[in-house]
Amino acid sequence: GEKVYGDAVIAADGAYSPLKRALKIDSEYNGYQAIAIRSEMHANRADSDSLDIYLKLVFEGDQLPGYGWVFPMGNGLFNIGLGYVNSYKNWQSINATQFLGEFLRTLPREWELPPIEELKKNKSVRAWRLPMGFTAWPPWRPGVLFTGDSLGAGKPASGAGISKALESGLAAGECAIAALTNGGPDDFTNYAQRMEAAWGREYRRGRYMHKLIGQPKLAGAGVKLIDNAAFRDRMLKALYKKAQGPQHSF
Repeated sequence: GEKVYGDAVIAADGAYSPLKRALKIDSEYNGYQAIAIRSEMHANRADSDSLDIYLKLVFEGDQLPGYGWVFPMGNGLFNIGLGYVNSYKNWQSINATQFLGEFLRTLPREWELPPIEELKKNKSVRAWRLPMGFTAWPPWRPGVLFTGDSLGAGKPASGAGISKALESGLAAGECAIAALTNGGPDDFTNYAQRMEAAWGREYRRGRYMHKLIGQPKLAGAGVKLIDNAAFRDRMLKALYKKAQGPQHSF
C-alpha cells in the first residue's frame, strides 16, 4: 500500500491501536475496559420504547461490575447483550459468548429466544472492548495525538464512547493545527491540558469507582443500593447530566 507521511498524526485507530502498540506506550493513567457482547434476535414479546437493565450479573458466584440489557428495535427484533469491566480480577476466565448464552437462559421462557448456538451460526453475535478513563496518558507523543478508543476516552460511568471520540478528535485536530502553526509537532501539551480540564476529575473518580466495584462484595452492595428507587434516581441524574466537553476554538 501507499505510505502517507504527515507532521502530525491523529491516532483514531481504536481500542487495539496499532500505533500505540508500535510506540510501546506506558500510560501514567491505567483506565479500564468494558467487555461488551450482544446479539440481535426476534422475541415473542411486544415492542415498546423501554430499555430493560439487569444488574444481577453473576459469574461463578461473584457479582460482576456490569449489567445486561434488552431493548426493542422494532418489528419484533431485540438487541440483547451484556457488559462487564475488567477491574474484576477473574475477568479473563469469562467466555463472553458462553456467558451471553447463560444470560439469555435467565430471561422469560415465553419470549422464545433462540439459543446462543443458533445466534453464533447466524453470525449475529458481536463483541467489542470499550476503553474508559484514559488508557494513554499523556494523550500525545511527539508527532502523535491519541483520540477516542486509542486514548481510552470512554466515559467511566457508562462506557459511552462515541461522543467522547468525536470531542477528543476535534480537540486533537485543533491542537495539532495550533502546534504546527506555532512551535512544531514535538509538543502537544495544549491537548493534554484540554483533556484534563474537560474530563480529568470525572475520569479519576471513574477509575477509582471501577477499582472498588471490581471486588464482588462491593459490587453486590452496589446492586442492593441501586434497588432503592430514590438512590437510583439520584444516581442516574448524576450519570447522565449534561457532560462537559473540551473547549473548541470556533
